[in-house]
Amino acid sequence: MAAHTARDITTLIALISGGVALLSPWLMRLVADAGLAPLELVPAVAIVAFGCVLSVAYLANVHLVFAAGRSLGLPVITPLSLPIRLGCAYVVGRQNLVLLVAGFPATYAVLALGTAGLRRYLHAARWSETTLLVPAGIRLALCVLGGVLPTSGTVALARIAMATLASLGTLRLGRRVLSQTP
Repeated sequence: MAAHTARDITTLIALISGGVALLSPWLMRLVADAGLAPLELVPAVAIVAFGCVLSVAYLANVHLVFAAGRSLGLPVITPLSLPIRLGCAYVVGRQNLVLLVAGFPATYAVLALGTAGLRRYLHAARWSETTLLVPAGIRLALCVLGGVLPTSGTVALARIAMATLASLGTLRLGRRVLSQTP
């Protein structure tokens, strides 16, 4: 059950975050201050969108740890993510301000791995994170394309076409999930 739910939620988040990454040139024009050079932030949006899906793996495991009633390991795992985030900011962010956001997915990767290990150690409910590989591949492809595709010209229309496909996938998945709910 946990694997099935995590896969559906991860796919949903992959499609939505991928859509945001693909549409970021237009979204950033709407929400970012013009002084920030919105189009230059498009790769940063793609990196943050990539991190959103990693949060699902973390949340799936941390909820199972809480359900087991043995969350004592979390005060060790959670603070470990801070040096990772700070390290990314120091090493990567000093070179490129856009890449400063790399700490977000790095933090969730550490949290996901740590809570998965804790869940296994506690013998909490079993599930295989490998069920997240296909949604992770979708997320990776959409977010990479959202970060590297041109932001103007005819080629930029490919962003809209792929975001439309992601939206249709989101609606289809949502319909399927809602039809299974009692």
